[in-house]
Amino acid sequence: MMLGGRFDSLLMREVRENNSLAYYINCFYNKLDGIAIINSGINKDNYEKTVNLIKKVLNNLREGKFKISFLKQIISEYIDEIELLKDNNSSLIEYRYGIDVFNSDTLEKRIEIAKSITKNDIINTVNKIEINAIFFLEGEL
Repeated sequence: MMLGGRFDSLLMREVRENNSLAYYINCFYNKLDGIAIINSGINKDNYEKTVNLIKKVLNNLREGKFKISFLKQIISEYIDEIELLKDNNSSLIEYRYGIDVFNSDTLEKRIEIAKSITKNDIINTVNKIEINAIFFLEGEL
Protein backbone atom coordinates (compact mmCIF):
# COMPACT_ATOMS: atom_id res chain seq x y z
CA MET A 1 0.00 0.00 0.00
CA MET A 2 2.92 2.35 0.61
CA LEU A 3 4.35 1.79 -2.86
CA GLY A 4 1.16 1.61 -4.87
CA GLY A 5 -2.50 0.80 -4.93
CA ARG A 6 -3.55 4.10 -3.38
CA PHE A 7 -3.83 7.57 -4.80
CA ASP A 8 -1.36 8.90 -2.22
CA SER A 9 1.14 6.03 -2.53
CA LEU A 10 4.82 6.85 -2.85
CA LEU A 11 4.97 5.81 -6.50
CA MET A 12 1.84 7.76 -7.38
CA ARG A 13 3.19 10.86 -5.68
CA GLU A 14 6.68 10.71 -7.18
CA VAL A 15 5.99 9.43 -10.69
CA ARG A 16 2.55 10.84 -11.44
CA GLU A 17 1.97 13.84 -9.20
CA ASN A 18 5.47 15.31 -8.85
CA ASN A 19 6.74 14.46 -12.33
CA SER A 20 3.60 13.96 -14.45
CA LEU A 21 5.06 10.85 -16.10
CA ALA A 22 2.36 8.23 -15.65
CA TYR A 23 -1.31 7.91 -16.41
CA TYR A 24 -1.42 5.43 -13.53
CA ILE A 25 1.07 3.52 -11.41
CA ASN A 26 0.48 0.84 -8.82
CA CYS A 27 2.16 -2.02 -7.05
CA PHE A 28 0.74 -5.30 -5.84
CA TYR A 29 2.14 -8.40 -4.24
CA ASN A 30 1.32 -11.82 -5.64
CA LYS A 31 1.55 -14.14 -2.63
CA LEU A 32 1.37 -17.30 -4.73
CA ASP A 33 4.43 -16.36 -6.79
CA GLY A 34 6.18 -14.28 -4.13
CA ILE A 35 6.62 -11.35 -6.48
CA ALA A 36 5.78 -7.69 -6.32
CA ILE A 37 4.64 -6.15 -9.58
CA ILE A 38 4.79 -2.46 -10.37
CA ASN A 39 2.46 -1.61 -13.20
CA SER A 40 2.27 1.75 -14.95
CA GLY A 41 0.91 3.42 -18.04
CA ILE A 42 3.45 5.84 -19.47
CA ASN A 43 4.40 7.52 -22.71
CA LYS A 44 7.35 5.70 -24.29
CA ASP A 45 9.39 8.91 -24.18
CA ASN A 46 9.19 8.79 -20.37
CA TYR A 47 10.39 5.20 -20.00
CA GLU A 48 13.91 5.78 -18.69
CA LYS A 49 12.98 8.63 -16.37
CA THR A 50 10.06 6.62 -14.96
CA VAL A 51 12.23 3.56 -14.27
CA ASN A 52 14.80 5.79 -12.54
CA LEU A 53 12.11 7.37 -10.35
CA ILE A 54 10.77 3.94 -9.37
CA LYS A 55 14.31 2.93 -8.37
CA LYS A 56 14.62 6.20 -6.42
CA VAL A 57 11.42 5.45 -4.47
CA LEU A 58 12.64 1.93 -3.67
CA ASN A 59 16.01 3.29 -2.54
CA ASN A 60 14.34 5.90 -0.35
CA LEU A 61 12.36 3.14 1.34
CA ARG A 62 15.52 1.05 1.78
CA GLU A 63 17.13 4.04 3.51
CA GLY A 64 14.10 4.61 5.73
CA LYS A 65 13.23 7.91 4.06
CA PHE A 66 9.53 7.85 4.79
CA LYS A 67 7.40 9.29 7.52
CA ILE A 68 6.20 7.12 10.38
CA SER A 69 2.91 9.03 10.20
CA PHE A 70 2.44 7.77 6.62
CA LEU A 71 3.18 4.19 7.73
CA LYS A 72 0.68 4.51 10.60
CA GLN A 73 -1.93 5.92 8.20
CA ILE A 74 -1.41 2.99 5.80
CA ILE A 75 -1.69 0.46 8.64
CA SER A 76 -4.85 2.10 9.94
CA GLU A 77 -6.47 2.12 6.50
CA TYR A 78 -5.43 -1.49 5.88
CA ILE A 79 -7.08 -2.54 9.14
CA ASP A 80 -10.20 -0.56 8.18
CA GLU A 81 -10.30 -2.43 4.85
CA ILE A 82 -10.06 -5.75 6.67
CA GLU A 83 -12.87 -4.75 9.02
CA LEU A 84 -15.03 -3.80 6.01
CA LEU A 85 -14.46 -7.26 4.53
CA LYS A 86 -16.25 -8.73 7.52
CA ASP A 87 -19.46 -7.05 6.31
CA ASN A 88 -19.21 -8.35 2.74
CA ASN A 89 -20.37 -11.93 2.16
CA SER A 90 -18.52 -12.50 -1.11
CA SER A 91 -15.28 -11.13 0.35
CA LEU A 92 -15.63 -13.40 3.35
CA ILE A 93 -16.10 -16.38 1.05
CA GLU A 94 -12.94 -15.43 -0.90
CA TYR A 95 -10.94 -15.06 2.30
CA ARG A 96 -12.22 -18.36 3.68
CA TYR A 97 -11.23 -20.00 0.40
CA GLY A 98 -7.74 -18.48 0.73
CA ILE A 99 -7.43 -19.80 4.27
CA ASP A 100 -8.56 -23.30 3.30
CA VAL A 101 -6.74 -23.67 -0.01
CA PHE A 102 -3.62 -21.52 0.40
CA ASN A 103 -3.28 -21.53 4.18
CA SER A 104 -3.64 -17.73 4.25
CA ASP A 105 -3.79 -15.84 7.52
CA THR A 106 -7.16 -15.21 9.12
CA LEU A 107 -8.48 -11.66 9.15
CA GLU A 108 -7.72 -11.43 12.85
CA LYS A 109 -4.14 -12.57 12.27
CA ARG A 110 -3.73 -10.03 9.47
CA ILE A 111 -4.85 -7.26 11.81
CA GLU A 112 -2.47 -8.49 14.51
CA ILE A 113 0.43 -8.53 12.03
CA ALA A 114 -0.46 -5.09 10.67
CA LYS A 115 -0.50 -3.55 14.14
CA SER A 116 3.01 -4.86 14.79
CA ILE A 117 4.63 -3.49 11.61
CA THR A 118 7.58 -1.17 12.23
CA LYS A 119 9.72 1.08 10.11
CA ASN A 120 12.46 -1.57 10.23
CA ASP A 121 10.00 -4.17 8.93
CA ILE A 122 9.36 -1.99 5.88
CA ILE A 123 13.08 -1.42 5.33
CA ASN A 124 13.85 -5.14 5.69
CA THR A 125 11.04 -6.07 3.30
CA VAL A 126 12.05 -3.54 0.66
CA ASN A 127 15.65 -4.77 0.91
CA LYS A 128 14.36 -8.13 -0.37
CA ILE A 129 12.97 -6.48 -3.51
CA GLU A 130 15.14 -6.57 -6.57
CA ILE A 131 14.19 -5.58 -10.05
CA ASN A 132 14.19 -8.83 -11.94
CA ALA A 133 12.52 -7.97 -15.22
CA ILE A 134 11.03 -4.96 -16.93
CA PHE A 135 8.44 -5.43 -19.62
CA PHE A 136 7.64 -2.48 -21.81
CA LEU A 137 4.79 -2.85 -24.24
CA GLU A 138 4.43 -0.39 -27.04
CA GLY A 139 2.40 -0.15 -30.14
CA GLU A 140 0.43 2.16 -32.36
CA LEU A 141 -3.24 2.88 -32.01
